[in-house]
Amino acid sequence: MRDDDDILIFGPFELRRTQRELVRDGQPLRVGARALDILVTLLEQPGEIVDQRSLMAAVWPTTVVEDNALRVHISTLRKILGDGQQGARYIANVAGRGYCFVAPVLRQSQRMPAPPPLPVPAMRSAMRHLPLRLTRMIGRDAIVSAIRAELPRARLVTVVGPGGIGKTTVALAVAESLVAAQRDGVCFVDLSTIDEASQVVVALQTALGLPGLAASAQERVQEPAQESMQARTLDAVLAFLRERQVLLVVDNCEHVVEAAVLVVEAVLRQAPDVTVLATSREPLHADGERVRRLPSMEMPPDLPFLTASRAMAYPAVQLFVERAEAVLGNFQLTDGNAPAVGELCRRLGGVPLAIELVAARVDVFGVHELVAKLTNRLLLTTPSGRTAQSRHRTLQGLLDWSYDLLTAQEQLVLLRLSVFRGDFNIQAAEAVAAGPRDGIHDILGCLMGLADKSLLIAETSGPEARYYLLDITRTYAAYKLAERPERDRVMRRYAEHLCDQLSIAGDTDAAAACCNIDDVRAALEWAHSPAGQPALAVHLTVMALRLASHHALLGEYRQWLDRANAAAPRGQISAVRKADAELAELMARSGPPQE
Repeated sequence: MRDDDDILIFGPFELRRTQRELVRDGQPLRVGARALDILVTLLEQPGEIVDQRSLMAAVWPTTVVEDNALRVHISTLRKILGDGQQGARYIANVAGRGYCFVAPVLRQSQRMPAPPPLPVPAMRSAMRHLPLRLTRMIGRDAIVSAIRAELPRARLVTVVGPGGIGKTTVALAVAESLVAAQRDGVCFVDLSTIDEASQVVVALQTALGLPGLAASAQERVQEPAQESMQARTLDAVLAFLRERQVLLVVDNCEHVVEAAVLVVEAVLRQAPDVTVLATSREPLHADGERVRRLPSMEMPPDLPFLTASRAMAYPAVQLFVERAEAVLGNFQLTDGNAPAVGELCRRLGGVPLAIELVAARVDVFGVHELVAKLTNRLLLTTPSGRTAQSRHRTLQGLLDWSYDLLTAQEQLVLLRLSVFRGDFNIQAAEAVAAGPRDGIHDILGCLMGLADKSLLIAETSGPEARYYLLDITRTYAAYKLAERPERDRVMRRYAEHLCDQLSIAGDTDAAAACCNIDDVRAALEWAHSPAGQPALAVHLTVMALRLASHHALLGEYRQWLDRANAAAPRGQISAVRKADAELAELMARSGPPQE
């Protein structure tokens, strides 16, 4: 063996086999003999799955040990290597098959000397700098390719979506793929660090590496000095960009959107070879803008028998598993827990940040307990890493940021719409969210504003527009509504609206088409509660019979009808008895309940 082939290199580590020494950045690390044997065995077969029996035979050739011993040493190794931290991946657990070393491995003889630095201008070098992505991108290759193809034709593309959906990740991936195509580089402008609209042009100036401008003596004493300085700064930026071919990535525009539009439009008008890729929770509505709405990650359908192999075909599940492995080290997706992981991903709306935050708590609760706890504030208050931006540390912080950017009317409508469990049309939104004395005269304008800001999803492919809230948004808004005294008033309007719809529908099929069964359940639960109204509870119960029949929920409906019978005022007794008789007839036709 050549001396330089005795050293195996991966990431910041060197494994010196003859000395049996693992070194990071020149510093030896303390590694147990067995753990080192495991590492050597995996490094000698990089990219290949080594089954547990072969590993144990290599490490304990003359001793019989339990499988748990191997798992303990693998876990220790992962901690030493920092596996799962800041995007680093070294040892993967392949369920039912063994372990695989997944990072690139070089021998000392294969390591190339570092090339000498290129004599590039300092300004261009600065503009080629992009933030490093600490984790790999999952499930976004198609939209990255689409945006990359679109940018030469459209000089302004805005990636739009709710907080935590991965807009910055996608924008960085697009920018990284286009660095070589930009003669004068790529410039990343992070607007999340600024608080005022006046700072947008300064953020661009700083990102470009341009020196700051000093205020003149006249500007220091005049009232409109700030506007004058902004104009001078913008002129300097435009003069610098005018003869350059640059891709500007302008990230997090939503809180300073009007100022961002003014700066971006000025750049596009006066710098013909500059293109702009922006991210925002709402479109910029700038001239020539092409909007790319970033969808949720693809999730598995609700299947009774979802296997692990089928679940892993979906990016949302892949992300959950990767983040859970980073926390536990030995997390495995199995046929037993795959349906629960699939449900978690669906209830989190396929939002990457939500999936990451919840997966980070699998070490405390386990997968099945996490499903049960998504109905409480765990979903909103689970923290992420300490180095994340403050609004990205919890979903509540992320949603607070978006909520605070809404107008007062948009805030009020969002909270009231949180009572809906399914989708709804504009008439339902008007009935529940826009009372006659509430001062909300433009419900459509509020719906459009909420959809623009990615807090409301609009489906316009059918004969009428339908709207819905992502589960995480609805949970957040529902908690805020619960803190307000008007919550019961909104619930009453919600129950009354459902009564009206069921009354108009009449027959079974029409009732199913006009009302979501989960909405009716929620309204019945409130109406029969101490905060509800007995007469309204009875009326809604009676009207819901056809809907319950359509969904084959007659046993459940029997319980609601019993509660209505106990609470019915004198004037509604006959209606309850009629519903009771119809229910008995329907149950007789359907036969005995299935066990």
